[in-house]
Amino acid sequence: LNLGGILDLSPEVMRRNRQLGYLDAMKALDQLNGDYYAFRPSDYQALVSEFGPDNLAGLEQAALVYEMDRCPIYTAEEFVAGLRERRGQVQQVYKDSRQDLQIENKLQALANGQLKILKLLPPIKLAFLMELMVAQQGGSSIKIPIRLFNNLDAAARALKTLPEE
Repeated sequence: LNLGGILDLSPEVMRRNRQLGYLDAMKALDQLNGDYYAFRPSDYQALVSEFGPDNLAGLEQAALVYEMDRCPIYTAEEFVAGLRERRGQVQQVYKDSRQDLQIENKLQALANGQLKILKLLPPIKLAFLMELMVAQQGGSSIKIPIRLFNNLDAAARALKTLPEE
């Protein structure tokens, strides 16, 4: 999370940091819930009921990867809609840049056990991991080395539970 530089006293950075501090204080006082994002208790419970606590934590992790704004207090519907929108945008970028990113070569290297480093931006890396998980469900024998994905596995698993519109 980028809170701005130590000497960055611009009004927009200060406003954002105050809002994030306020939300954290409200969570500490049990007025709001959420790990990284803020929800009123009823909305948080609706999300827990729909997705379960582990998947909700993964969805919040995915929202961080997608750089969703942390300042608002989200309703359950707004959070899910925002995630769907961001996932769709990232999936489209991934699909459009698949050839430029040499994804087929990465898949081949992964299948051969030769992929040691995966240099992709986190949202694209998450999209790649989701593709691998779908392929694995479809019977692919490719082993997914989770160490290449910097704890994105919970986000990818949770995004699979997010219903399409």
